Amino acid sequence: MTRTSHRDSLVDDLVADLKPTRRVWSPGVHLGFWLAIEFLVFGLVASLALRMDIMGQLANLLFLVELTLLIAAGGLAAAMALLAAVPGREPSRGAVALALALLVASFVCLYEEMPAAARTLATAPWGMRCAVETMAIAAVPWLALLLFARRGASLMPVLSGGLAGLGAFLIAAAIMRVVCPVDHFWHLVLWHFSPVVVGLGISAAIGVLLLNAWREDDGGAVAS
Repeated sequence: MTRTSHRDSLVDDLVADLKPTRRVWSPGVHLGFWLAIEFLVFGLVASLALRMDIMGQLANLLFLVELTLLIAAGGLAAAMALLAAVPGREPSRGAVALALALLVASFVCLYEEMPAAARTLATAPWGMRCAVETMAIAAVPWLALLLFARRGASLMPVLSGGLAGLGAFLIAAAIMRVVCPVDHFWHLVLWHFSPVVVGLGISAAIGVLLLNAWREDDGGAVAS
């Protein structure tokens, strides 16, 4: 076989393996759909269960700032998860640091909200139900965010998956603040925010699967 015929045979083999591709939505469009899902989840939860003193809490500036910071951190983490799924558009260290700074600031506000009696670990009320509800609230948005990120071709799957878990579970923790009537610092840390850590870890592990998403037999995809 001549060099030319060998080359032609190789090209024919490569062409035979080609599959049509379709351009997927941009990270911004995916983020918009994800926020819509979060809004629907919040509407459902709000229609079923809100804390009785919600109006009084909404008049509390620290409570509002805490919620705003949590939602901002969750939204930023979700946006970075989607960007991390697109080669060349991975989030910067500064963006990750900003999300962590927002989270820390929300904890500072949370701590300052609580009276001294509600800052003692020994007096923290049991809250397994809160942990389960946090996970339930996060479930659908989390899976949606992983699916959106999977449509990319992530070169940083652990980062993309971890940020997806962080985003979904932080928003769930924020929603739980308007559901759970318990205002105790350690109750919130142990039963509202421990699911965030668990969700982040599990999501980062699942994120490894994102690396091969673009190779699936789904017609292919090109991230924009």
